[in-house]
Amino acid sequence: MSQFVRRPIAMLFASALAAQSAPAWSDLTGLGPIAGANVQNLGKLAVYQDQGILHTWSAFTRTWTAIAVSANATLRLTNDCLLIRDGTQWTAFSSYSGRFAPLSVSPGAQLVNPSGQDNDSVLLVSDQGSLHAFSGFVGSWVSRAISGQAMVAVQRHVALLADGPTLGGFAAHDGQWHDTVTVTTPLAVTCDGYAGAVESATEVNCFSGIHGTWVRAQKPPGSVRVRNDDWIVWHDGVQATAFSGLRGTVAAGVFGAFALANSEDLFGVFATPAGFVAWSAVTGQFTPVLAAPGATVSTSVGVALFVEPQQVIGFSPTRGTTAGLAITAQVTGVAGVVGYALPSLNGTPLLFSSLTGSWHTPPGDALGGAPLLSTTSALLPTTGGARAFSSRSGAFVPLNAPGLSLDAQASSAPAAAWNTTLLASFDCRTERWITLPRTGTGSPTVQIWRTEMFVVDGNAVHGFGTQVGNWYSTPLPEPWIGGRASSESATVVTNQHVLAFAAVPQTAAMAQFPEFRRASPVGAPLRLQLRLPQGDAAFLAGSVLAPAPMMLPGLGTLLLDPTVMNATFALPDPGQDRSTWALPVPAQPALRGSEWFFQSLVLPTNGAPYLTDAAAVLLL
Repeated sequence: MSQFVRRPIAMLFASALAAQSAPAWSDLTGLGPIAGANVQNLGKLAVYQDQGILHTWSAFTRTWTAIAVSANATLRLTNDCLLIRDGTQWTAFSSYSGRFAPLSVSPGAQLVNPSGQDNDSVLLVSDQGSLHAFSGFVGSWVSRAISGQAMVAVQRHVALLADGPTLGGFAAHDGQWHDTVTVTTPLAVTCDGYAGAVESATEVNCFSGIHGTWVRAQKPPGSVRVRNDDWIVWHDGVQATAFSGLRGTVAAGVFGAFALANSEDLFGVFATPAGFVAWSAVTGQFTPVLAAPGATVSTSVGVALFVEPQQVIGFSPTRGTTAGLAITAQVTGVAGVVGYALPSLNGTPLLFSSLTGSWHTPPGDALGGAPLLSTTSALLPTTGGARAFSSRSGAFVPLNAPGLSLDAQASSAPAAAWNTTLLASFDCRTERWITLPRTGTGSPTVQIWRTEMFVVDGNAVHGFGTQVGNWYSTPLPEPWIGGRASSESATVVTNQHVLAFAAVPQTAAMAQFPEFRRASPVGAPLRLQLRLPQGDAAFLAGSVLAPAPMMLPGLGTLLLDPTVMNATFALPDPGQDRSTWALPVPAQPALRGSEWFFQSLVLPTNGAPYLTDAAAVLLL
């Protein structure tokens, strides 16, 4: 595991020539007319099947790779994994390794992953006494023997095994099994997100996929289980035992009558006789009463609003705190980590950020009415253009341009604006509007999903990823006939081309929150991967965000604060075209809520050095 070493900035960024990073847009061409129905993309992956050849592309590697398949082959595509089932040869593909990993199986082999679980980063295969697990983050198969009585389950970033007294938890982040033993008889297994559990009649053995650890607790007799991605609660209607997959800990509470009211990835809201309480996977604790029993509750991934007759209460599950707003709200809304309240239908909206734990009042140029929410920001029209509300600080960042059209979705992070002369997207990480000139006339075609947006504008297509923070453009070789924005990539199809867009930086973090789901808690390793072909070298640097971006001629834009920057020299991992890190993060409460940026200076064997886009990690 690499450690950061303090190095002078001049040493890191010397010998600058013209930057030559791998392009964000990759063109698959030379195959003749494209059958659009054969193009699929999901998460970081895109595939195109053509005359016995499967072309596979990764947003992390930014490379198309081909493999021969039979006419009977079936595909299973998830955000970070591809599984090709072709007779007794099953082959997995990892979005991070960019390589195919074959697995020989018997005719009776079974994929444990249920159909419809498109977000799984783990593939689990059961085959005649063997259990094979594949991590899309690591890119290799791990096999072990199991009995005919074993219970198995898999979802998101965790797989579980209960085989007699042996319990196994497979963690996607390190691609390994972590075992423990139990003295009670397992009756059920459950897993999702980072949280898994094996239940017996009297106890639960809980597994954290991000820590790779187990913890045991008693469960209330006759209890029922409720859960979401990163937490599980067992309750009997009076008392509860709760597990946080982010913290790897268990807590208990007694509440009287107790029932789930709202369920989100990071927390659950429960109704009790005294009012609403919450269990937060981030804090690993139950809250005191948040609001009166009659309050109206609205929730999203990392925020809740409780509307009472005389006030609106914002709850932050990331901080475990509340903030009251003394108004009678006519309209409220939530998305991601943001909420708003309107004192009247045409009044000025008040914005709540779960990250700051506070309500924020916009400047006087904001027009009335409901804002457009994204998962991390809000767009408000103004007398001179628009303002973007940042959940990071509560700032309202202006875009001074006339005649703007605004676009944002509550399920996704991009927040965009355009007029006749410019396209703009708000980078919430750096609290800047990133703009580029229009390349067409009339209204552009915009697709947004999760962390990615692409815009077809005239004879060009522009892509923006909120984990990247930059626009990247490419000419359209011919009119586009289809396309799809996915969570961290996009495909744009023409008659002779498949254009794939990478919405993740080449220095990539496993954590995505608050733009998307995966969070990085203190006390767990902070995991990074850098696309780094064999023969190349790099410096990976980490720091807090610089007060202002620094343009480095010939290299790119440095977002790190050079006065406190630490760096380490990097080479590709053996046999890989990437370098990986698991940086230890102390379990210090003072680190919660801090955000860290990482960029790499890549030194190619052939070509000039270049600076990658930055990855941001918000510690919880």
